Amino acid sequence: MNDVVLDDAMLSASGQYLATAAQIIAGGGPAPEVQMRSAIGVAGEVKTYLRGLVLAQLALSDAAKTGCLAAGRMMTESDELDRRIAASLGSGYRVPPGRSWP
Repeated sequence: MNDVVLDDAMLSASGQYLATAAQIIAGGGPAPEVQMRSAIGVAGEVKTYLRGLVLAQLALSDAAKTGCLAAGRMMTESDELDRRIAASLGSGYRVPPGRSWP
């Protein structure tokens, strides 16, 4: 295996690129495409891993949206049910003393 040599300029550029990519992704943008080379032959695996991260982010985002929509529908239905129950009870309805509800 070849010795890996990383100079300060290369490390600095990589760090800046990763920070910029993180800001783009955190802002909801897509992960930037990059032509990647690897001194140890793992560029393909790294690209596959990064695509998997993006896919996982999209799946979690979709699941969160679906969950929020379902919770919103449930709250609306609960509110409607509360109104129907209140409308069906006569004015002055109360639980008799000494009895708990339900």
